[in-house]
Amino acid sequence: MDKNYLKSINEITLLQKTLERLLKEALCDSLEDNKACNVLERLTEELDSAARTLKHYSKPVKEGRLYKQANGRFIINDNELSSGHSLEVWNDEYQKWETGRVEYSDSKGGYYFYNLNMKNPALYNGMKARIRV
Repeated sequence: MDKNYLKSINEITLLQKTLERLLKEALCDSLEDNKACNVLERLTEELDSAARTLKHYSKPVKEGRLYKQANGRFIINDNELSSGHSLEVWNDEYQKWETGRVEYSDSKGGYYFYNLNMKNPALYNGMKARIRV
């Protein structure tokens, strides 16, 4: 990841903490103050989300193939996956990585990759995938 994106994590976190401190000290008595408080609360939530996302994508990538274990769960490079686990899957059609997560549904036949671009495909042995650790 570009070093400028890594630097931005600290700046975003600092700004978020500053806004949170200002919000604690602010009065939200009038309509105008209440609206301003609402805007700043949403902004701090967005800043938190941005920092978490940047931190996630700055983690090292472990690429490999998925394999189904005896317990029904999939594993990649000795990492067992369960529902909600972030996962990236190679999209052969578009020749790019797609982001999503592992989910489970009996109606879908078990574990699948939650990603609307790929129409939530089932996970299978040998599927090219990667995780961030």
